[in-house]
Amino acid sequence: MHSRLLPAMLCMVTPIIAGPIALTTVQDASSKAQYTAQGPSSKANNAADQTLEIKIDIATLKEYIPLPAEFDSFGDGPLELRISLGPPEERDAVARPKQQKSRIAPRAPWSAQVQHSAVAVLGVDPDDGIDATTPTAYKTYTGDGTPADGWPTQDQWISYASMKALNYDLIMNSCSTNGWGVADNTPDETDTLFSTIDQVAATTLLDHRFILACVLQESKGCVRVPTTYSADGVRNPGLLQDHDGQSTCNSGTWGTVLSPCPQEQIEGMITEGVAGASAAGGMSLVSMVNQGATGTVADFYRAARWYNSGPLAPVENLDNGGGATASYASDIANRLTGWVG
Repeated sequence: MHSRLLPAMLCMVTPIIAGPIALTTVQDASSKAQYTAQGPSSKANNAADQTLEIKIDIATLKEYIPLPAEFDSFGDGPLELRISLGPPEERDAVARPKQQKSRIAPRAPWSAQVQHSAVAVLGVDPDDGIDATTPTAYKTYTGDGTPADGWPTQDQWISYASMKALNYDLIMNSCSTNGWGVADNTPDETDTLFSTIDQVAATTLLDHRFILACVLQESKGCVRVPTTYSADGVRNPGLLQDHDGQSTCNSGTWGTVLSPCPQEQIEGMITEGVAGASAAGGMSLVSMVNQGATGTVADFYRAARWYNSGPLAPVENLDNGGGATASYASDIANRLTGWVG
């Protein structure tokens, strides 16, 4: 069922239904919308007991109807609509945003998503790659990011669960071992980091392994990583050193170090780095992957180069940082295949 039928469905609901309604579910793979019709199991035609339930992502619903401002705090997650099929006075549609354990801070209300279906990831799976129990040795990659130039394919990437396990100790000690003079992560802060990566990945369709690899590259996962500034004065704070970002637990000269690091700041750091710190997207991981536009694994390695060096960096030799970190794209490829460092 195409999601564009939703407005029509809402308009066509009537209380006149002959006989009981069987439980029916239709899954729309493109919009991740799920429509469920429920009714009484008895043979009695009791219209007052009949309801229609519609479950759909808020992001999808926003494409068709305006939503009150109150919905902004729920991000783009699941929405449940329940419509009573009883008498008219009982048929008011009630929208009930589904609360989540941890919501994404509403700093990027625009729909920043990976555009090419070949590299977009629908949903998150912790076991989405090789089950690795020991780190791999570092390998230097050169060339344009394609397997033809020796770069690893996605089926050579380790799983998200393995990447978290292999890098856990590094993350938990990253603030102190890097000499930043701040407290190391608490277990709760690291758990929030991992869960936020999953949530942002599900919203933006960007592979959560690539997000974690970039977090490790930019900050080693230290939630109190210092804010840095580019040569032209642009502020780059947080776990992903977000271009012109706002979220941080260590503003440097702008403020104090936050300990513990609030959940909303961790969520903001990841959201701004992945989706962009402004409606224009800017230098975000999603915008850089979309710039690649080949629909191949090279999009990720080239996105890493551009995220570090800027969107005009050439792709013929990804080890050419143009003054930035020369090994950046190679480091990301190694992290994705099990290197810890």
